[in-house]
Amino acid sequence: MEVVSLALLLILLLFFVLSLGVWIAIALGFVGFLAMIIMAPAPAGATMASAIWSSSIGWDLTALPMFILMGEILFRTKLSEDMFEGLAPWLQRLPGRLVHTNVVGCTIFAAVSGSSAATCATIGRMSVPELKKRGYPQPLAIGSLAGAGTLGLLIPPSLIMIVYAAATDESIARLFIAGVIPGLVLAGLFMGYIVIWSLINRDKFPPKEPPFRAPENQARLAFVLVLGFFAAISIPVVMFDVLSWWQDALMIAGFAAFAWFTRHQLVASRRLIPVILLIAGVIGSIYGGLASATEAAVSGVFLSLALAAFQKTLTLPNLRDALLGAARTSCMICFILAGAAFLSVAMGFTGIPRALAVWVGAFELQPWQLIAALTLFFVILGCFLDGISMIVLTTSVVMPLIDGAGIDRIWFGIFLVVVVEMAQITPPVGFNLYVLQAMTGENIFRLGLWALPFFLLMVVMVVLLWVMPEMVLWLPRTMLDVAR
Repeated sequence: MEVVSLALLLILLLFFVLSLGVWIAIALGFVGFLAMIIMAPAPAGATMASAIWSSSIGWDLTALPMFILMGEILFRTKLSEDMFEGLAPWLQRLPGRLVHTNVVGCTIFAAVSGSSAATCATIGRMSVPELKKRGYPQPLAIGSLAGAGTLGLLIPPSLIMIVYAAATDESIARLFIAGVIPGLVLAGLFMGYIVIWSLINRDKFPPKEPPFRAPENQARLAFVLVLGFFAAISIPVVMFDVLSWWQDALMIAGFAAFAWFTRHQLVASRRLIPVILLIAGVIGSIYGGLASATEAAVSGVFLSLALAAFQKTLTLPNLRDALLGAARTSCMICFILAGAAFLSVAMGFTGIPRALAVWVGAFELQPWQLIAALTLFFVILGCFLDGISMIVLTTSVVMPLIDGAGIDRIWFGIFLVVVVEMAQITPPVGFNLYVLQAMTGENIFRLGLWALPFFLLMVVMVVLLWVMPEMVLWLPRTMLDVAR
């Protein structure tokens, strides 16, 4: 049987088996086993056992259940309430006002949760009823939450990045670092759209609320503490004559003015201290070279337990539910990875990836044309499959094409995460849309329509990634060079 005919047969068979409701891991293993029997000289059973074992013993993969458990614990804390109350005073003066809490809240929570659905659910649990009660336009409020919730995949720690790293044998830490700047840029695009929409549709927003005012004694105390912090970090700059005396004075005066005019907002910001410490402990340890992804994940679980205990939400039922939820999700992902690992080995024996690379190479596509075609392919695939399934199903075939085109694997990983983010808000299988449907009771296709502007902003993000690849590659290269 010709390789092209076999590839077409296996693809059709895989989708047929998946349409029957068979578990993804079993479907992958079945198709791989059949391919081995038809084309490969090696024994299928022994190859399957070896592939599954090899895929499950990687030390880096142990970060996966730890980050999942951390997210499950945080989902059951009061973190969403604290973040809304801490962010609201800062965002009231921006056009769009409290709608920005969706984007900023998801950006912050994404740094301690590797799941898009968990990010959307945690922030939405507080913001959806609050924004509805205050009369904010629902299409913008819900659409922004759908789009911003996907930042849980791009801003590390990210479960999708761990899955991609396991499937392609790339560095988890390098991927984590590479996702920071694109994640912040995408959050900025979301906030920019909210600003523009709100300026055009001023009449659809509720009347402005009075500015937040904390008790004056608390505000003055916040001013003194923050000014003292700024003074402490300015001491090395002054001592080592980094700046001239007038620049030192101007810097200190600027710090003092900022602390005085924002003293009331700073009082509310004390509720953000737990999540900031959590981000510093988990992500900061990776960026600082103090811990691997796995060690940082374990630290994150410990800090999450400490935060839950501090907020008095560390009850036995909550802990049991968190452990069970983490175990179910971890087993599902690892089972899928095992099936995908065997399918990848089987594809290698059949020669399908190599033949496909030669076939695509015959078209003499430019790298940008290949990325454009893959973007369209993944968007269509995302209408029917979740993000993890998309990655494990396609990497064995797509990576030879990427290597042949000379595209950096780390850059492609971030590109793939952005495209998977699109799938999260694409009906009928968009996970974030299902989360929001459970919260709001709205039709999933209406939710998809409300999320459409943020889907298009992700398309803009893909273009920016291609035009400015250093947005992805500069930070990991710089930080890892410094670490060495």
